[in-house]
Formats: sequence, structure tokens, C-alpha cells
Amino acid sequence: MKYKILVADDEPAIVKLITDTMDSLGADVVASTDSQQVAEHLNRQRFDGVFLDIRMPGLNGIELTKQTRASSVNAQIPIVILTGQNDGDTMREAFRAGATLFLGKPFNRDRIRGLYGTMCGPMLLERRHHARVPFQTRVKCTWGSVGEWVIYTNSRSISEDGMSLVPIGGVEVGQELNLEFALRATNGLVKTQAKVVAVPSLDYIGVEFTDPSSAAQEAIRNLIVGSVDP
Repeated sequence: MKYKILVADDEPAIVKLITDTMDSLGADVVASTDSQQVAEHLNRQRFDGVFLDIRMPGLNGIELTKQTRASSVNAQIPIVILTGQNDGDTMREAFRAGATLFLGKPFNRDRIRGLYGTMCGPMLLERRHHARVPFQTRVKCTWGSVGEWVIYTNSRSISEDGMSLVPIGGVEVGQELNLEFALRATNGLVKTQAKVVAVPSLDYIGVEFTDPSSAAQEAIRNLIVGSVDP
């Protein structure tokens, strides 16, 4: 499994050392010495983890960490701060901003490999959480104060947060639905409340689970783990 890693440092030698090491571990690396370019990457792409130098011209590592935590797609990923300043105040500031780990300079390939191993667990959990896998099943949708509207449709894909469905008439963004559907991993039906969050085209609608039971969450998670894990 390839993890996508962002590396940001204004020292080309540091960028090369981390990039070469990550390449040898099978990661897909996006690297930059330009902090503004890094900010653009964080806004436009999803990453599994990020290395940020704490002192860069323009936006520094603290500011980029805050931007990462505010991102809609990268808010929960591991953030490693690269620093030659191992004082307590710097660490506290970085942790308050949302840093996960520190890598003090100077460092070598062995330290990078060890840190990467520490990151793999959180990165896998985050990837599972965001994964949307193809999944087709019959879905019963009911809505109204006493469930007076009932429509059957089919799913296209599923994630821990929700599903995409073949469009059904008469629903709009914000509408609450009750869903019933079967997962291959369970013998019974999954029943959960959901909210319509996207009606982007005639091809599908997106719904977000709002009240899944613990059993439903576990069944969905097991389905996704089987599709995402190597």
C-alpha cells in the first residue's frame, strides 16, 4: 500500500534525504521547498502524512500545521515537525497548533524509517475512515413524520460516513431519511438514519449516516477494511 506523503523544507538536502528514504519505503512523495506551494498542495490534495519544517521563509511550520488542521481533507493526518530547536516552548507551540511528532535535526535515514513506522498505524486508520469503496446493494429509503414515503433504490459506494445512491425523486440536500440495507458481512439488515448531503447530478446522491448503531458501524468498517487493507 502506497501512502502519499508531503515533505516541506527550505533546505534541498533535507528534502532529498527524506524523499529518498520515503521512496525506498514505497511511499508516494510530494516535496517542496516553497511554503506557499505547500499551502496550495494542502488545500487541493489529500495526503496520508506530512513533514513540515518549523522555520521556512513565508509561511512557517506552525502556520502550515494550523492550515492542515483546518483543511477539509487533511485535518486528521499525522504531522511531523522538522526542527533544530528542541526547546520546550517551540514544542508546546507546535503541539498547540496540532503537531503529532517531532524529528529533530540533524537526522539520518534510520531515524526517518523509525518515525515512518510510527506513522503507519495512524495513517492506515485515517485512510480507512475516508475510504469510499464500490458497494452495490438494495436500499430501502423512508421519510416523513410517520414514514409515509417509501422508495427502494441501489447504492453505488459506501464509506464509514455515508453512501452514494442511485438518485431518488423528491429529496433535497438536508433532508433526513431512514435507511435499511444488507451488508455481505452481516446476516440481518443495517438500519440507520441519514441526511442527504449532496445532489450533484443525475448520476447519484450522497447521504451521511447520522445515527448508526455500534453494530452497523462495525459491520461497515469490516467491509471497508477488507477492501482497503493490503
